[in-house]
Amino acid sequence: MENKVLQLKDVLFLKKNNHFEQVAVEAIHLLEAENDYTVIHTKSDRFIYSMALDKLEEILPPSVFIRVHKSYIVNNLAVSGFEGNSLYVNNMKVPVSKSFRERVFELFKNI
Repeated sequence: MENKVLQLKDVLFLKKNNHFEQVAVEAIHLLEAENDYTVIHTKSDRFIYSMALDKLEEILPPSVFIRVHKSYIVNNLAVSGFEGNSLYVNNMKVPVSKSFRERVFELFKNI
């Protein structure tokens, strides 16, 4: 059976095993491409989809999510810090590639 994502305003229904779970968009911290799959990370769970990261990117609100690498999309509000060319999201160090660096770090003003 094909993995589908059902969408309502500010909520996605993500498939886990044989049922769909309601997940608020802001609860999604990052999406990670792994071979032919995309892993959606929330604070407490992971959802695995046999769908390309590009396809999932199309349904995410661009005001909340930003592509930081060919293999990663992050929720701007879930970023807890950064160092060099990496962001910290939900205790994970996420690389920021050269092609996305300028756009990404414009979002995170620092003093």
